[in-house]
Amino acid sequence: MKWSKLCKVKEEGGIGFRDLHAFNLALLAQQVWRLTQNSESLLYRVYKAKYFPSCSFLNAKIGSNPSFIWRSFLGARDLVKEGSKWKTVHELIDVNSNRWNEALVNSVFEESSAAMIKSIALPFPGLQGKLIWSASPSFSVESAYSIALHLTPTGLSSTCESSSAATKKLWRKIWKLRCLSKEDGEIWAAAVWAIWFARNKLLHDGIQLPLNQILDMGQSLVQDYKASNSQKLRTSPTGSST
Repeated sequence: MKWSKLCKVKEEGGIGFRDLHAFNLALLAQQVWRLTQNSESLLYRVYKAKYFPSCSFLNAKIGSNPSFIWRSFLGARDLVKEGSKWKTVHELIDVNSNRWNEALVNSVFEESSAAMIKSIALPFPGLQGKLIWSASPSFSVESAYSIALHLTPTGLSSTCESSSAATKKLWRKIWKLRCLSKEDGEIWAAAVWAIWFARNKLLHDGIQLPLNQILDMGQSLVQDYKASNSQKLRTSPTGSST
């Protein structure tokens, strides 16, 4: 089974393993969020002076000879964009002309959202604004991780039939089923083998085996398996009598 399927939540047919790439992005996004929320900090001033002196972080370029940390910050920027919104839109406005910064609006928002924003009139010069986290009441690695799952190439949370409410309900029931005992598991495996053998016999040889013969084959397989195990226990060093 693919790792991407194992990383899905149990309600979507997975095991619920962490996707390490998405989790790493969420941790980086936490540092990026702190950077954007503390514009007076020394760290912000250093990075702004070096990498984005004439624009905002959200519109910054990678620049020449970037550090590993700066590259990492930019790698998590799309996640921050996806999970945040402007409470008031100061940085999206050209304060000199009191017009929307269309290039920035187009880069931050989807086409339909960008068109709606640009259609809003701006009667107030020098409008101030603040970037807020919209995915939850406040920024959290958990909410960032959920968004990262949509952004990673594995597409763990892609919109597929497994994500439907009906399928999630089915998977909940499956996970609540009682596990088979060893004996029940042996019978189940033998039954599956006998049915598969009968299917191949019909498909390749055109022979339809009667139901009682299929059942006898399954029972015989279980008996042979138990007899073989019993023989191994008698001949093994731990199973031999002294």
